[in-house]
Amino acid sequence: MVSRILCYCNSGRTYANCHGRTTQPRFTPEPEPVRALTPQERAAFKAYEERRIARSAHRYGQVRPIISVKWRGVRFVSVGKRILLNPKWGYFTDFLFSYIDMTLGRKWVENQIALPHDQRHPLAQWRWKATKFMQEHLQQAKDAGQDYWKGDPDGIVWAFLGFGYDLYTLENNGGLDGHLMDRLRHADQFQGALNEVRAGAVIIRAGCEIAYEDEQDGTRRHEEFVATHKTTGQKFSVEAKSAHRLGVLGYQSPDAPKRVRGFGKILRKALAKKPPHPLIVFLDTNLPPEQMDSFFTRPKYGKGGKSPMPRLAYILEQMKTENGGRGGINLLIATNYPCHWDDMDPISSTLAITEQQPVHKIDHPEALAAVYLSHKNHRHLPQWFPDEEPPRLYGSFFKIHYLVHSPDGVGWADAGHAFNAERPKVGDSMGERTSPITGAVWEGFVEEVVLEDGEFIVYLRLAEKAAVA
Repeated sequence: MVSRILCYCNSGRTYANCHGRTTQPRFTPEPEPVRALTPQERAAFKAYEERRIARSAHRYGQVRPIISVKWRGVRFVSVGKRILLNPKWGYFTDFLFSYIDMTLGRKWVENQIALPHDQRHPLAQWRWKATKFMQEHLQQAKDAGQDYWKGDPDGIVWAFLGFGYDLYTLENNGGLDGHLMDRLRHADQFQGALNEVRAGAVIIRAGCEIAYEDEQDGTRRHEEFVATHKTTGQKFSVEAKSAHRLGVLGYQSPDAPKRVRGFGKILRKALAKKPPHPLIVFLDTNLPPEQMDSFFTRPKYGKGGKSPMPRLAYILEQMKTENGGRGGINLLIATNYPCHWDDMDPISSTLAITEQQPVHKIDHPEALAAVYLSHKNHRHLPQWFPDEEPPRLYGSFFKIHYLVHSPDGVGWADAGHAFNAERPKVGDSMGERTSPITGAVWEGFVEEVVLEDGEFIVYLRLAEKAAVA
């Protein structure tokens, strides 16, 4: 496998014939005899896998895990059908920086760098600002004698790395389309393609597969893609819509409105496609910060003294009346990312609205709920590779998150955080521990230690002292 992977130095040669070349003779070691697992070992491994999958799904959604290994000082990362490598990837965020370049194409990146800053693609401008931010913090860390840096990302860094992780999520789960990549490279199509990348990542993390529509089929207008919930088989038509503004995010069309408006027109265009499945619409409102709060939080009164409702909800009610009392959009997720208006603001605003009387009824409401929860909960960005021990970010201490399983409880209960100078080991006694369920005091033993996003997650099983003795 290694012999077919291109080298990270862009020489065009394979890694095995470039930086991976070795003078040591090749040999095939004798395979070790395989021993069948005992029933106890199989049960323990099954329980471990169930907890690992549940942890990953809770934090990152129903996605493939990060598959990576460090070999001979070089970090290898599997992404979909590709294997990427580089010796400089110390953290997962380092990988994301390079991954964006590798996916868009090195030639495209070099062409953008050669342009004046104000003429570059919006993504190339993000890249420049994010690189500058990280270099400044890295220099501060070096001056302090540290081999890592930490800091709160501003809006540009958050947008750039978030885009990289969403793109990685699509490719690693079989949802990256070549036509979508072409649109991302064009500045005037970037905003719409960016919103489609974000929508696709949310859908995949909800446990869905996505299938892009055949744009060559002229018999009907097509939505962005069709999503199928893997557990229930529920299908959704998915539309990603954006409100354009002249000069913002690379949009230079002369017919772009000077003010952001016309959300009803945008949503009506989505309905005009007459999607065959229940419809989910992701709407990027593209509002400046001074308009964002009033649009997402301040109520608007309808005619006849109706109850106050957000502006988008009022628009949906109007569309519903026009359609004979049936709503065509089953779930509307409106977002606003202000990073391109204010570099220092990484906080986005969101609004989700469901239709109680839809045109297309949903056979499995839990599938729609999974999409909503994916958008709401799965915004975490991995920072470390799974096999890497994090630096001691808190002086000389590790951050440890305890989950406790006691005889009087059901499942694992959160027992909070602590800081420790040493890494906990399986079998260690942690002394007397209090059950978070009843307050009873038992002796705690470390059953499992997991490394995740810079902290050790310790599964602590409580046992009665009499039984231990």
